[in-house]
Amino acid sequence: MNYYQWLRVRMPEDSQRCWAMLFDKYAEYRKIILGLESGAETGPLRVLSDYLTVCIPMYLDNSLDRNCTSADIRELSSNIPASPKYMNRSKFIANMDDRESLFPTLLQFISGRQNSVSSDKAVILGINKFFEFIEINYADDSYSDIAGASFRNPINISFDSPRDVGRRSQKTTKKIIPQKTGSAIKNWLYCAEALVTFMDEKRIYRKFMGLNGKVNKIINSEEFGFVPFYYDGKKCIAIKSFPFDILTPLDKENRISASILRMIILSFETGLRLQSSQWLCRRNFSRYFVSNSVLIFPLYVNTDKVNDGFLVPIIHRVADMLKQESEFQASLGIDDVDVTYEGRAFTRLEHLLPLFRNPETRLPFNDSSYALKWIGLCAHMERFHPVIGGDVELTTSSAVNSTGKLRAIHTPHALRGAFVSNMSKVLDIADIAKLVGHESVASTWYYSKPDTNDLDDKLLYANKAVETGNIPPRPTIDSGPAYLHAASKNSALSQALSKDLGEALHKFGVISLMQLKRAVEGEYEGLALLRKSPAARLVFRETHICPVGEQCPEEVIVAARGRLRCGSCPLACKSVDHLPAIAAKIRQMFRSAEFLYDKYDKLRLRTDSVTDAQNAYDELAVVADELVGWILTEDMLCAHLHAERANGKFIEAGDPDLVRLHLERVVGPSSARDKLLLSIIEAHEYPALEDESLRLRAELFRQKIMSSDLLKNIVEEISELYLDDPIRSVSGFLASYSRMSGITMQEVVARCSEILIENNAVSPLKLLERY
Repeated sequence: MNYYQWLRVRMPEDSQRCWAMLFDKYAEYRKIILGLESGAETGPLRVLSDYLTVCIPMYLDNSLDRNCTSADIRELSSNIPASPKYMNRSKFIANMDDRESLFPTLLQFISGRQNSVSSDKAVILGINKFFEFIEINYADDSYSDIAGASFRNPINISFDSPRDVGRRSQKTTKKIIPQKTGSAIKNWLYCAEALVTFMDEKRIYRKFMGLNGKVNKIINSEEFGFVPFYYDGKKCIAIKSFPFDILTPLDKENRISASILRMIILSFETGLRLQSSQWLCRRNFSRYFVSNSVLIFPLYVNTDKVNDGFLVPIIHRVADMLKQESEFQASLGIDDVDVTYEGRAFTRLEHLLPLFRNPETRLPFNDSSYALKWIGLCAHMERFHPVIGGDVELTTSSAVNSTGKLRAIHTPHALRGAFVSNMSKVLDIADIAKLVGHESVASTWYYSKPDTNDLDDKLLYANKAVETGNIPPRPTIDSGPAYLHAASKNSALSQALSKDLGEALHKFGVISLMQLKRAVEGEYEGLALLRKSPAARLVFRETHICPVGEQCPEEVIVAARGRLRCGSCPLACKSVDHLPAIAAKIRQMFRSAEFLYDKYDKLRLRTDSVTDAQNAYDELAVVADELVGWILTEDMLCAHLHAERANGKFIEAGDPDLVRLHLERVVGPSSARDKLLLSIIEAHEYPALEDESLRLRAELFRQKIMSSDLLKNIVEEISELYLDDPIRSVSGFLASYSRMSGITMQEVVARCSEILIENNAVSPLKLLERY
């Protein structure tokens, strides 16, 4: 019980012992009977204790005059409730009669602490639970001095809980770190961690002994012959200036620790709460690490606010950093002693050996340690970071606030919101929830706070698409016989699968990329999933069948570097009926890759677009990965068909002649002319493959054809029908010319080229290659 000895009016010692005994009994009840963690109840009870032993006596003491007697003091002291029995609602909880009182009510005292509404609600709820415990367990006449049969809980949550003013925010109030700024900070932190590790290994901290803690002191990494750096796109960023805040000196002579830096980096990379990173167990964090040859490692998080323990995938550089921290702790030669979470006597969490251990306390570095270090790092980076220094504010305008302390604009807890917000640009919110340990997607949405610029770009794009009507349509089932539409409900593949799935898989030669990865087995094998999946879960696309209803598993998202990257997805199942659409998809992705490469090539030469160049490079890498997957799939299907034919076996197809022609087409030579015209025809048949670049090329091709007298009449007739659609206009022209002339599409392509060359000095296809 809190107590101020200078007060003349005090709670009697018997009353102090009574309240203390009840607080202990309540804590024991929560621990043993309810199985709740110890310590959670102390906050509300401490507020109640302060009210009883400090607030009431202080106000009563102030009402005494100088000539008061001992009797006057005893009389005033009797106003202090000796037990819950005397906690009268009208006197101590809510003064309903507006009578003048010598001291404020409990609700007024709680409100006067000037905490947030949510904090006040939690305190009132905790005190309410305590009085409920008293009412239930001390209602017998034998406890008449404590409560008795007539006792009623003086708190009523419906009436006493404070109301939010206005609507409660549906998003986190933390200021989210923008993606570009966050990337620069994270890379800087890795550089700082590398320098501290180097200084510790070389035992060169003695040069700075006695200077620790002075923020105005700067470390020049060049003095040690070790300058950490990172690449922003193809630009090398060297970090030479660091604050002393990166150094955490230890009692052991000349040793320094990078533990706090690594703790912050872990939360930056994973979106974990700092509390979860802080209390990571050194014995268990790597218990599911299998091999050093993989890029993704399952991290076991043993401590969380709501989970008992869960796994999150981390990339290899984070795993390497955690292993380095474990080796550093082992090198200190300190006995390994298990501790309890937050030092609680009773907790649902297992005992643990802290990974980020402070050797002095054997406990993790505390909250204030990483909070103060974070502020110091932000203050330095906003001035000296070679990328964002001078342009981005990370502290309160580099000035002190009314308390005389520097504050960070982005708190350490904002790292969680930054991770969720940035990942939501490429991952489904349900997948992000698993990554950060949320049981409810609603919790993840709370942390998802998109950058205003991102929303602006999306709105402009969507508005333009709606106004122009340029919204790519979905594949149709009546696009004509020129191309197979495996996604059609009337396709031979769909009907065969609905009749006898096992037989259809064999007859149509269905494969998945997972067949090449024999190290991975069982539940995630594409064909096995296809066999097990109910018909309603199968999603038919022109290029493949998805056995998981396009709800990509976490492992696939990581492997394919995003959702719905079906070319590199190991689960997507492809058959020979998908070959024409796969070939069309490959050409479409080649166009995308060419465009992204040109974009990256231009941006990397501009000094003011380093981050944009990196983003273009990352996007190009993802497209390239998926493109390789589609090419590999096409090669596998063609090789499979040739091998089966060589063995005298046959693979069933919806249109055998078309598949045969496809085989001849994909193995034969292909010129730029062929690629362009085939892409235009394919985009007409598979509208999802259409893009702005192809529309531009089709329009240029249409204009060149219009300049030829021999072809003008045909193209004018078609263009009138599809005036605003160059893809359909050119495709319709080629089909009409083929029918009128009685020649094949390949011959049409060759004939068009001959006519255009005769009428123009330069082939239009050469002209198109410039775009």
